[in-house]
Amino acid sequence: MVIADECCQSSADITLADEVGDVAIDQYMQVVGLRLASLGRSREKIHRKFVEKKEDPSFREELALKTAKISELEVKLAEVEKYLKDVKDSYAKDVEDLKKKEADLSALSARMIEVTTQLKELEKNKQGEILDSFLEGFERASV
Repeated sequence: MVIADECCQSSADITLADEVGDVAIDQYMQVVGLRLASLGRSREKIHRKFVEKKEDPSFREELALKTAKISELEVKLAEVEKYLKDVKDSYAKDVEDLKKKEADLSALSARMIEVTTQLKELEKNKQGEILDSFLEGFERASV
């Protein structure tokens, strides 16, 4: 009570209570009490409607339908996740194959450059041999 007197009462409240008197305060408390009882009863009715709704067969059917729909959607979700995983794995495999093919292509390109260089050298050598054979032929003819 000491804490309530110190914390909950202000001097203005004490002065007001002294001015209106005990009868007015008792009447005010009755009104507040009736309002609290009314609010309690309203909450009780709301709670009862909620409990009755839970026990309502249509509510149970609706709940069963929603539960079935959730299960169906979970199955579809699992299927889609599996499909996406397969697509991702396929994509990873395709990327790996593409990297291998790019490496093979680079190796073939390097080999082609090498062979082209060798071919050019052979052509130069061949031209030189042809010229040499013509020179030999001319030298034989002139001798």
